Amino acid sequence: MLDENDGAFISEYMLSCGGQVIPPENFYREMYAVLREKNIVCIGDEVQTGFGRLGDAFWAFEHYKVVPNILTIGKAMGNGFPVAAVVCTKEIAESFGRRDMEFFSTFGGNPMAMTAVSAVLDVI
Repeated sequence: MLDENDGAFISEYMLSCGGQVIPPENFYREMYAVLREKNIVCIGDEVQTGFGRLGDAFWAFEHYKVVPNILTIGKAMGNGFPVAAVVCTKEIAESFGRRDMEFFSTFGGNPMAMTAVSAVLDVI
């Protein structure tokens, strides 16, 4: 169970904004093993790299054979239309309710954005 003493680690799997840095193949598997042992939430940033932009896989985290607790996605999801999303484990989603929290998104619920996302997914 998550509580106020937990931490989080966030990383873009392939650092596209940081100068096209590609971490070693075992980096995230080893990092996630240590983080999860310490009950630290692993957050993946796929805003730049998700939706097949890397070619071999739909998500960059698949290249490293890990699965984050939370995933941030955007950009390619709307093919240029301003959209974003956060995907998380059931445990994390349920923790919002236990803390009387809500998820907030500037573009949340926008029908035009959802139409753009739907069209992109239809093509994919």
